[in-house]
Amino acid sequence: MKRGFTLVELAVVLVVVGLLLGSGVSLAKILLKNSKIKENRSILARDASAVIGYAISKGRLPSEEMFESTVPFIKDAYGKPIRYIASENGDICGGDSGLEIVLCQTKECKEERVFKNAGFVLISPSEDRKFDYKISGGRLYLYSNLDSYLYYGVYELRERIDCKRAKFDSQLPIM
Repeated sequence: MKRGFTLVELAVVLVVVGLLLGSGVSLAKILLKNSKIKENRSILARDASAVIGYAISKGRLPSEEMFESTVPFIKDAYGKPIRYIASENGDICGGDSGLEIVLCQTKECKEERVFKNAGFVLISPSEDRKFDYKISGGRLYLYSNLDSYLYYGVYELRERIDCKRAKFDSQLPIM
C-alpha cells in the first residue's frame, strides 16, 4: 500500500484553504474600513476641539482662512482636505448665526432634518467621494452619504465660552 493523499483530498484541502483566505480578506477589508471611519471621526473631533479652543481664547470662531493654522489636521484619514464652514457671524456671543444645516436622505431633499443656528461644520468626504453638499441662502445641505461631518450649534458653543468674559476682554484697552 502506498501512503499519501489522493488528488481529490488535495483539491478539497485547497478549496477549504481558499475559502478561509477569501473570508479572511473580506473581513480584513471591513475592519480596515471601520478603523478608517473611526480615525476620521477622531480627526474631526480633534479639529473641532481646536476650533472651540480658538473661540474660547478669541471670543469668536476662526474665519475659513484661519482654519488651517488653527487645527492640527487639515486632511482627513483618507488624505483629503477637511472642509470648514462657519457662520458668517463669527461672533458666537451675540445674535443668531444665520447658518442652518439641512440633513437630507436624497438629493431631492424631500425628507429633511433642519438644525438652526449652527456655529460651524467640519465635513470630510469619504475615501472615494468628492464633497457632497450644497450651500444656498444660509442653508447648508448635507446628504446622508457623507461618511463624516461634525457640527456645533451656537448655543452649544456659548455654553463652552464665557461670553461675558469674552466681551469684557475684547473691550480692554491695549497697552
